[in-house]
Amino acid sequence: MYKTLAAFCLLLLHLTVEAQVSLSVQLPPGGMVSRDQLWNVAVMNNGGSTVEATLALELRDAVSGQTVLSAGTGNFSAGKGVKMVNIREVQPVLYNHLSGDFTGSYLPLGSYVACYRLFQQTAKGPVPLADECIRINISPLSPPLLNTPSDKSQLETTNPQFAWLPPAPLDMFRNLSYDLVVAEVLEGQSPSEAVQYNTPVYARPDIRMPVDVYPSTYSKLDTGRLYAWQVIARNGTQYAAATEVWTFSIKGPEKENKYVKKAPYIKMMMGNAADIGIAPNGILKLMYNNRTNDSLVTIKIDIPGEAAKTFELNVKQGENYLEYPLTKVIKYKENIVYRASLVNSLRETWSLQFKVVLFKDGQN
Repeated sequence: MYKTLAAFCLLLLHLTVEAQVSLSVQLPPGGMVSRDQLWNVAVMNNGGSTVEATLALELRDAVSGQTVLSAGTGNFSAGKGVKMVNIREVQPVLYNHLSGDFTGSYLPLGSYVACYRLFQQTAKGPVPLADECIRINISPLSPPLLNTPSDKSQLETTNPQFAWLPPAPLDMFRNLSYDLVVAEVLEGQSPSEAVQYNTPVYARPDIRMPVDVYPSTYSKLDTGRLYAWQVIARNGTQYAAATEVWTFSIKGPEKENKYVKKAPYIKMMMGNAADIGIAPNGILKLMYNNRTNDSLVTIKIDIPGEAAKTFELNVKQGENYLEYPLTKVIKYKENIVYRASLVNSLRETWSLQFKVVLFKDGQN
């Protein structure tokens, strides 16, 4: 009976101590986590006596539930109050690596559940005092970044080269690869919706370098269509991070050259020009007689009801016959009179007036 009573009292003492001791894990909720940071734990001892303790850790994959790492610490003391524990306090630490990806200094990408158990070291062996579990999400500090083709660019080739910058830091990745997706953006869609829902015109998984070329064996990309592209980084088979979604289009064949060639150049006059010329299909053709040593002039376009726009042209001495696509500086409209002017180094103002005329096939 005395033995039974002693055992009961010992159990009651352990339960009392367990109720007075708790854990609080001090880990970042995401980003990079080193193996040493796993031991940033606060031990709260509300009892009256110092506890000789050890910590045990089990790290599980949050998706599969599989244990990927387990570890145990050396002894440390936790007096009354709050004890902030770190890697120095709990040495030596013994690790059991159940996956080769966890032998490095940092945890690899993924989502994990870290479960801790605090043991009191007694003459009869370790007695569990407290348990705590925390979710850890490891993600790159910087996702991959798209490089070329640039966003909203218009390409000359139907077999573009795609390039991007890797995610950072690279040390977090044990088996880095990329998935590239190119999809047509349909009317009413956003670029993100296109890569998410449309059948890709080109998709290539498991790219090992941050570059890829649209194959010549695939159907050529069409002019007049808008394409969206995105890159997804993976660590092995596991999703790591995705880029933004950028768009590009393929430049169509030039159909306006014959109309541009037939149109005369508009002569710039000193002062305020009275005559009105035409800019065929938005190409401003001007003739300027440069009587100075200027090699560069700034052309100002006055737009009715809007702020003026400017662009620069290289010139030589004497007569200059120059062409400039107005789409680079203004959103022009037909049947509106625009004024183009420049001021040279002699402070002379030269100007011309023009309208934009859009020619279509079949017109003379």
